[in-house]
Amino acid sequence: MQPIGDIVAGLQRAGVVFGLADGELLVDFQPGQDAETLRAIASLDDESVNALRSRLSEIREYVSLRSDFYGRALEAALLQAAEHNAPRDLLPWLRENSEGLYKNLTVSLPDLIQRLWAGRASRSTFCSVLSEFVKVHADAVAFYRFCNGDD
Repeated sequence: MQPIGDIVAGLQRAGVVFGLADGELLVDFQPGQDAETLRAIASLDDESVNALRSRLSEIREYVSLRSDFYGRALEAALLQAAEHNAPRDLLPWLRENSEGLYKNLTVSLPDLIQRLWAGRASRSTFCSVLSEFVKVHADAVAFYRFCNGDD
C-alpha cells in the first residue's frame, strides 16, 4: 500500500491544497491549477482513492504536521515571486524611483496578507491577495529592467 504521505505530496505538487480548520480536513485547488489537479486526481488508481477515503485521520495528522493552508499558500507565492529573479538592489531602487510600487511590495500587501492570515480569511480571498503580490512583484522587476535597460 502506498504511504499516505506520498499520495498527499503528489496531489499537493499537482495543485491540491490541504488544510485544517477547527480540526476538519479541508481540500481545495490552487488558483489556476484546476486542469492539472484534475488530471492528477484522475490518474489515482483505485487503491490510492480507497487509501485516501479510509485513512482520513492519517491525512489530517499528516497535514497538521506540515503547517496550515495559509503558510503553505504564502510559501508557494514567495517561490513564484523568486522565479522573477529580482535584482539585488530592486527594493532600494524602487524606494528611490517608484514609491507606490515600493510601498505596495513592502507595506500594503504584506500588511494585508498578515491581517487576512490572522483573521483566517477565506481561501479565495487569501489566494487572490497572494496572486496580486506575485503580480506586483513581477511588475516591479519588469519596471526595474525596463528603466535600467536590462530587458
